[in-house]
Amino acid sequence: NVAKSSWITVTVSDAVLGDYAKDVFKDDAEHFWRLSDPDSASSSDWAGTSDLTITGTVESAAGAIASDPDTAKNFSNGAFGATTDSIEGPGTFTVESWVKTTSTAGGKIIGFGNSSSGNSNSYDRHVYMDNDGRIWFGVYPGGVRTLNSGAGYNDGQWHHIVASMSADGMKLYLDGKRVAQRADTTTAQSYSGFWRVGGDNIGGWPNQPSSSHLSGTIDDVAVYGQALTMAEVQSHYRKSGRTLDVPDAPTDAYGAVVYNSEPDLYWRYSEKSGTNVADSSVSGYAGAIAGTVTRDVPGAISGTTDPGIALSGWSNVYSVAQFGS
Repeated sequence: NVAKSSWITVTVSDAVLGDYAKDVFKDDAEHFWRLSDPDSASSSDWAGTSDLTITGTVESAAGAIASDPDTAKNFSNGAFGATTDSIEGPGTFTVESWVKTTSTAGGKIIGFGNSSSGNSNSYDRHVYMDNDGRIWFGVYPGGVRTLNSGAGYNDGQWHHIVASMSADGMKLYLDGKRVAQRADTTTAQSYSGFWRVGGDNIGGWPNQPSSSHLSGTIDDVAVYGQALTMAEVQSHYRKSGRTLDVPDAPTDAYGAVVYNSEPDLYWRYSEKSGTNVADSSVSGYAGAIAGTVTRDVPGAISGTTDPGIALSGWSNVYSVAQFGS
């Protein structure tokens, strides 16, 4: 049996995909809103069939990817984008976007809600910024579950934001580095809804910002049906033309196993003097020494030349960078 549709007209773009966009497609994005459309009423879905309908006025702005001629969209005065096809909220997903803002009023960057217009009554699977520039990622499996970064991401620079949930839990990455994770949350609220970009309800969520809609520039928003790996997240960041300053894996077997397990931090105490402690993981959480310690003592791992550290009294080693939670 054969059923045929009527003839349809298809317009094929001759735009050349840059390395970043190719990487997004390689990792099987379900939706990819590049926010580069010449009109301000919609944004085409390059990976799927769910275009964004934009409510309010947005303006074209320079994009986050220097090698990509496509522009971004500047959202202000409550503008937002939303899909119009209702879907069941995914249980496993990744959301990804680039954001640049100096706003001290915060707002939602991307999220899932049960309304494509106005404010949603059910809303989670979202990433938002608080007034101090912290990035929050939250889901609601019957209760609020969140991760958050440190403050200061409203510094007027482009930032790469990736948040995922899967059987491995929730993870939040910023600028190619994982800043927070939790393994105790693997589900979100069950309802049908729409993807929202630039704004939606945030009532009742931690550190609720002054505004539910972000005033800032958003670029290259993507949604995936799986959790991106750290390697994939870092590849996207590098394909944007940026350099990610992370150490290589240690050459000894023990160090390589720890490194490849993606710890939040990995202090090997390899320095022979001073008060600095390097992070040998890709997270970038360096440490510092307080009190009196003895450095360059024999280490625990046989077959390596890495030394250890001897603490005494009230001495301790602490992180000099603020962890998310």
